[in-house]
This record gives sequence, structure tokens and C-alpha cells, in this order.
Amino acid sequence: MKPTIWVRNPEYCVRECLEVGISSYIWDEPYLLKKGMDHLAFMRLWCAGMDWRSLVVNDESETAIETRADEMTLKHEVWTYGQPITKLEEKVKKVAHTGRMVIIMRLPSMKTGIGKNFMRLLDEIQQDYPDSIIHIHALYSWSLLFGMDWRSVDIEPRAAARGGTIHMPNGKRVRHTRATEMPEWVSVTGMRVRDLELPRNRCIFNLRSALWAAENYKETPKFATKFVPRGPFSKKSRSKRIFFHLVEPEDGDKLLCNTCSLTDNCRYYREGAICAVPDSEVADLATYFNTRNADAIIEGLGELLSTQAARLQRGMNHESNSDDGELDPAVTNLFDKMFKNGERLAKLINPALAKPGLQINVANIGAGVTPTSLTGENIKPAVMAAIVGELEAMGYARHEITPELIEELLTKKAATALPAGA
Repeated sequence: MKPTIWVRNPEYCVRECLEVGISSYIWDEPYLLKKGMDHLAFMRLWCAGMDWRSLVVNDESETAIETRADEMTLKHEVWTYGQPITKLEEKVKKVAHTGRMVIIMRLPSMKTGIGKNFMRLLDEIQQDYPDSIIHIHALYSWSLLFGMDWRSVDIEPRAAARGGTIHMPNGKRVRHTRATEMPEWVSVTGMRVRDLELPRNRCIFNLRSALWAAENYKETPKFATKFVPRGPFSKKSRSKRIFFHLVEPEDGDKLLCNTCSLTDNCRYYREGAICAVPDSEVADLATYFNTRNADAIIEGLGELLSTQAARLQRGMNHESNSDDGELDPAVTNLFDKMFKNGERLAKLINPALAKPGLQINVANIGAGVTPTSLTGENIKPAVMAAIVGELEAMGYARHEITPELIEELLTKKAATALPAGA
């Protein structure tokens, strides 16, 4: 189910919003007070005859009142980051099947592990209560707004456009002058590169980009790349190719979208995702974990390895106690799976490990010999995931985690992250 898109404080971009068909607006009450605005008078002036919605939120008073074109009002729930999670879950349960929302406000920085971990937790809550509507307020990342399972989100398209920045449908935020490097991602919105020279057109592009992302961000459509004058999302002339042009991948490509050299050339590129190209060695992980979110998959893969390690240890103990001395095929099969998953986890944490000739030792897990980490020390893949999670909780972003940081925590964390024999 695609999320409903609201535009935040649209005083200066209402024309552009109406041009693309968006008439649901969310206002921060302090903004209205500062401007001395009557949001209902604004809506009746600009959206007369339309099925509009106007929502005023205030995180201080924890109020959210929506008024609709038919004069119906609806009171939504507000939850601000820092309040108990139990209170959030109570509110989410309360709004189920009512059409009311729980609006999440004052989110932490998404550049930190704390912020990313919280968003994964919040996404799990939305999945647990699909009949409740969680609304994400005041975020800018397409991967977080459209790569998860929210029922409702809001965007602010004008400020970036006025400053010369555009938000590509695939999640990239770039200067509009870079659009010449990726014209295919411009044409998917029904616009031309030359259109983006004007701030107003950049605002329209950002709005259309969000509409496309709401529909397709979690999918992998092989969309047409020729300019389509009849509308922004024509499904005619859809290409069977994944890449716009034939380009050879480099070492470390086809793992993480953010570090791949093929980003501007790939229809499957999504900011913050793992590779979905069929011949990629990690493509099946998206199906297994039901997400392409790289952070969620790395965390899930670490937990999977921990479970597999425990099962393998039990299987090997049973095998060693067997009187016939024969190897158990099930143990061998599980070992092979752990070897593959251990390699993939290490490469996702550090794509440099995908270089040819670089060995990743993930042999003999559970038999007293542990895999080799990025630092050259012995460490189980699940422990590696635990250390990365620990660093993220301390505030390090994923791209800031280096072998040196891992080595610094290795001695004191490896012993507790995965107990011996687990």
C-alpha cells in the first residue's frame, strides 16, 4: 500500500502542488502563528471545489486537528520521540480502523545509528498494526519515507528547489546541474533536463519525484526513459533492460546501491538499498527479508548468522557424539549456508571485501575457529554485526565505521556479543 503524501507548510508552493494534483496539506502551528495565517481561509481560497485536507500539528501541545473540504474535523494522535515506546504502541492500537493517524514528531537525526535503529523499530510497529496509520513528519530522505511501510508521510519540496537541489525519484539529492548525468531519471517524471533551470519547475519535479517514489520505490519497474509529454508516469514503451547504457561494473559493485559505480545508470538504484540486479550475490536477501533497506538487512543477516551458529554447534556436537563417525549432510548444508551468509555480511559492511583475490575466512564456525574480520582478528559474523550495531548506537553512521573503530571495540565486545558455544 502506497503512503498518502501531504505537503508541509505549502504557502509558497500551492500552485505547484495543485498542478501535480496534491491538495492535502500539513501545517506546523508555530508557522501559522508566525505568519498570522488562517489555514482554512487559505484552503478555501486556493482549493475551492476540491476534496482538500488541511492538518494543523503542534508537538508542544501534542495536538493534531484535521479539517476537510466537507467541514468534517478529525483529531489525530501525536507522539514525539523521547516518549515511552509503550505510549506509542497504545496510540497505534487506539487508531486502528478509525482513519485517524499517529503523527510521529521530533525524530532524531537519521545520520546516526540511533535514528536508523528507531526507524526500523517504528517500521516493525507499522507492520504489526497494518490497520493503523503512522504518519512520518518532517523527514527528507526518500529511502526512509518511501522505502518502508508507512501509511502517510509529508514532504517539503520548495526549499531544496529554491536552493538549486532536486530530489531524484530513486532517492538521490543532487544539484540540478547534475541532471544532465542522469536524464533518464528526469524523464520518468515527464519532465526534461532543461526544465529544471527554473526554481518553480524544480519544485514541480520534486513533487512528481515523490509521487513516483510513493508508487515505485520498493518495486523495480523497468520504466520507459523517453520523454512522455502526455503525463509523468506513462507505462508505455517500458524497457526490458535494467541498465540505461552498457557499462562494465567495477570491483565492489552490485552490493550496496550507495557505493556502486553504476548508480546513475541503473533502473534498480534506490538510495540506502542493497542491489536488486538478478545476478547480484545479495539480490535474494531482499526477498528473504522482504526489504531492500541495507541497514535492516545487515542487522537481520547478523541475527540469522547467530541463529545458524547455534544450530550448527548443536549439529556438530551431535555429529561428534555419533558412534558411526559419519558426517551429517544437514550439518554440511548448514555450514555451506553460513559460509555464504558470512561472506555476504562482511561484504555489505565493507564492499571493499568484494575485490578479486581478497579472501574472507568464514570456515569452521562453531568448531573453535571463527571467521576473520575486517581487522584480521578472529570474529564470528554475528559478533561483527553486534559490533557494528554497538558503534551505531554510539552515534556513528554506517559509512563512518572503519576497521580501526571495529578493532578498538573488538576485545571488549566480542566476548559478550556471541557467547562461546552459542
